[in-house]
Amino acid sequence: MRADAQRNYQRVLDSARAAFERFGTGASLEDIAAEADVGSATLHRHFRSRYALIDAVFRDRVEALCAKADRHAADPESALLEWLRSLADHVGAYKGLAAALLEADEDLSSCRDAIRTTGAALLVRAQEVGAVRPDVTATEVLTLTTAVALAAERAGTAPATGRLLALMMEGMGGKR
Repeated sequence: MRADAQRNYQRVLDSARAAFERFGTGASLEDIAAEADVGSATLHRHFRSRYALIDAVFRDRVEALCAKADRHAADPESALLEWLRSLADHVGAYKGLAAALLEADEDLSSCRDAIRTTGAALLVRAQEVGAVRPDVTATEVLTLTTAVALAAERAGTAPATGRLLALMMEGMGGKR
């Protein structure tokens, strides 16, 4: 990528990150482009859709979140619950991110794939020790976790997220 194109790309990312923090992932793309001091066409040349921009903005944060999965508790059930809580907190911190992750847009694939891979590995460990039923899939767990974050965002009750996730884990429990 040419140096000026790289600068424009980075300015759009920086502007989008700030806009998403202030206004959520539904922030105006035109306002993001203006804040980055580029035209709308430049933004769209680098990011073919809003979801591609969301993916690029959150990729580093999602990778860091996934890298921390191994640092959670040695107990597989606690490790899964703690990581899901971290995921829900991350997703819930940005208005509209939970809804974007629930949509099946391929432009969010790098974030969604990293989350799915990490979540699946933690789920398998929890299933191996009987903490989670064997018929539960990673897709189901991640969909429920994202739905919990979305419900908390819409209700404005983020502190309830931990309780909802604990109830979810109880419902998936393998040992009865």
